[in-house]
Amino acid sequence: MAKAIRHEVTPLGETDATREELDRLLDNLQDAGILRLLNDFLEASPQVTKLLLDGLNREESRNAMQNLMLLLMGLGRVPPERFAQFTDALGDGTKAFRQGQQQEERKAPGIIGAYKLLHDDALWQRLYPLLDAMRGMADAFDQPAKKPAAKRHESEEKTS
Repeated sequence: MAKAIRHEVTPLGETDATREELDRLLDNLQDAGILRLLNDFLEASPQVTKLLLDGLNREESRNAMQNLMLLLMGLGRVPPERFAQFTDALGDGTKAFRQGQQQEERKAPGIIGAYKLLHDDALWQRLYPLLDAMRGMADAFDQPAKKPAAKRHESEEKTS
């Protein structure tokens, strides 16, 4: 038969250096006002908790949380390199938009100018991806809306 293993935990002794570090930490927390903030928060904890729960227990708050989760899940499907490219393009587009607004009034291209725009291959090559994106969004909006996971869960409970 195996022998029982005996192990005694030796208590860690408080050294002077440890006590000095702890005192220094407390002094710094006090000087920064963090100890007062934490104490006030702990004293008001029941009221703060009730306030938070009351705020979260509203339809708008639940919708906001579900929308935020859907946004995060959607962003999770986008590789970071593509998202970086998207944000760079969005920034460049915003900058160009502002610069276009700051320019003096532009005249309408007229019939001949519009005709030339219709035959501008470089312009159309840049417009096609935007048109494809709008078609894709329109197709997605034509589909019936999917229920978020929380809504699916609620409807399953009601039918059970």
